[in-house]
Amino acid sequence: MGFKLLVFGGVGLLLLGTIFHIVGMATDDWSLTTIADVTVGVGPWTGDCGCSCGDELNVVRAFTVIGVLFACLSTGVAVFMLLLSLKEDDAPAGMSPMVTAVSGAVAFLFILIGDIVWAASKYYDEDVQDLGYSFALSVVGSILILAGGAISFVGGR
Repeated sequence: MGFKLLVFGGVGLLLLGTIFHIVGMATDDWSLTTIADVTVGVGPWTGDCGCSCGDELNVVRAFTVIGVLFACLSTGVAVFMLLLSLKEDDAPAGMSPMVTAVSGAVAFLFILIGDIVWAASKYYDEDVQDLGYSFALSVVGSILILAGGAISFVGGR
């Protein structure tokens, strides 16, 4: 297979996207509120959000965590492809490029669904002024995960 620069770039994008999304989940600034000293986050460690967070919070948590799991799978398989390409004998990648691309796309879809549910649930909330930087990190991370999976697929073929 030989060292492939596209696989290396795909691994970098997958790592960066996964880190962006995890940081977005870990921080509690998903929505900017009019209530003083109230931050709203989706991570279970961010505490009670203090506003009208109902079942949609659990839905967002579930979808974003499942997205992280698929992103980690995609990143792990891409790193495996990268290590496999460093071997001197021309070992075939097998199904690794396809697994990387599909798991990256599935991660993107799960994260995107979680983001859409969050944005839709906060659209009519009077206390929410705008979406915060944590939400933006999650969206950017999901796009980077999708791009990294696609680039790793192209480079691994």
